[in-house]
Amino acid sequence: PVTSPAGAGIPLQNVTDEALMQAVQDGDVSGLAELFERYHRPIYRFLARTTGDRAAAEDLVQDVFVRVLKYRGSFDRDACFETWLY
Repeated sequence: PVTSPAGAGIPLQNVTDEALMQAVQDGDVSGLAELFERYHRPIYRFLARTTGDRAAAEDLVQDVFVRVLKYRGSFDRDACFETWLY
């Protein structure tokens, strides 16, 4: 099974979003794949409702996760990842 970014042998499904994002901040971008798996559908649904355009929503989901990586340094380690993401 896939393990936590810290290599502690914990399955990624049991690692909090915040811990995954902290690992991404620390340079272990493997946590970003798990965050994408957790959030791409809800983000897509939100954006599809907001824009009314499914194709645009698909593109925007990709943009969101590129920005997560680009602006990872702005994530406050004491904050809720989901709030920061939206």
